[in-house]
Amino acid sequence: MPAATDLPHLRTPSSETIGRVTAQEIADLIDRLKGHFVLTAVGLTMAVNPEADRLLDESGVNLDRDQIRLRRSGKSDYTLPIREVVEASQLDKDRQWAVIESWLELSIIRVGAALDERKYFDKAPVLVFFKHVRNGLAHGNTFDRPTAEAEQRGNEGDQKRKRRRAGQDGYWALTARFGDRTITKKTEGRVYGGRGLLKRGDLLALLDEVAAHLRTDPPQLSHRDARAVYGSAPEIEEQTIGESTVLS
Repeated sequence: MPAATDLPHLRTPSSETIGRVTAQEIADLIDRLKGHFVLTAVGLTMAVNPEADRLLDESGVNLDRDQIRLRRSGKSDYTLPIREVVEASQLDKDRQWAVIESWLELSIIRVGAALDERKYFDKAPVLVFFKHVRNGLAHGNTFDRPTAEAEQRGNEGDQKRKRRRAGQDGYWALTARFGDRTITKKTEGRVYGGRGLLKRGDLLALLDEVAAHLRTDPPQLSHRDARAVYGSAPEIEEQTIGESTVLS
């Protein structure tokens, strides 16, 4: 079996390197990640099939002889066994779903990193919604609202931490909407799965809507300008928005 780095669908093109990418490039990244998800789902289906030995052997993969090999810098390849993982997964439904969910979550995190590099462009409601989803997934798949004690610690921190905190407050003051779903500071619970706000398919649909918006080539807006264009979060609209609460 060839090393994983030799497989065409596992290469990482230079265009996927996170940097100051354009909105169109991030939309293209979303399409590629969805393709990776399909490849993962198809591969998983084959791996957990009772006829996995025969099917994989016909594809040129021998479960006993072959390993997944990943090259290392100046050292021997890092190897992963195939048979024991495949056999352990065939009857473990939780593990099978975990494979699917890990790719969904990694896709959200990857796109979130690219969007954060561009400060979420015009901060449209779907982009702000995506940002909160990304943050929730990065914190254990929960919408974890900061406690008063945590907020106080943040306020007492150094200037860099204060600026970071102010930026987060700015996003909470913006409308976060995806379809008929909204996220506010009062949103709690799981991000997706079980009784979460979203289902697995919703995460892919959210990526689609983010990509569609990015293909409109949105401008770069400050928090203040985004509020003027898209409105403020519901609980903020009831207040007088002061610079001490919401920063541009």
